[in-house]
Amino acid sequence: MRAAGRIARGAALGLALAFAAPAPGAAQTAPDAFSAAGFVNGLAITNFDVEQRARLLGLGREGDAPREVAFESMIESRLKRAAAEDAGIALAREDVEQGLARFAAAQGADGARGLEARLRREGVSLEATRRFVETELMW
Repeated sequence: MRAAGRIARGAALGLALAFAAPAPGAAQTAPDAFSAAGFVNGLAITNFDVEQRARLLGLGREGDAPREVAFESMIESRLKRAAAEDAGIALAREDVEQGLARFAAAQGADGARGLEARLRREGVSLEATRRFVETELMW
């Protein structure tokens, strides 16, 4: 069943990448943070979303993840979240907080406050991190 899920996810990601419409002007050198970089299921992925994901994926590494990797990760997250929500999956706040604690430990941060301090230093919003962790838990 896991292999089938990976195949389905790969197919969905491939279709989303093929049909993810880049927003007008998305190729500008300094895009407006809150303009759309693309769309998934009619919802915008902003340049800010992509920037946050690049920084989040770059935690513990030398620099942010490439923009293309971050954009693909955002598309995949949107598809995962939509599928989980369509299946009626919802998480209790405690589950998300436990997931954040595990994420903090994986990043070498000392608890929630340590994670928040690290995210602040790296320019990553706690809300973007929370949404990432929540989506992965839902999936």
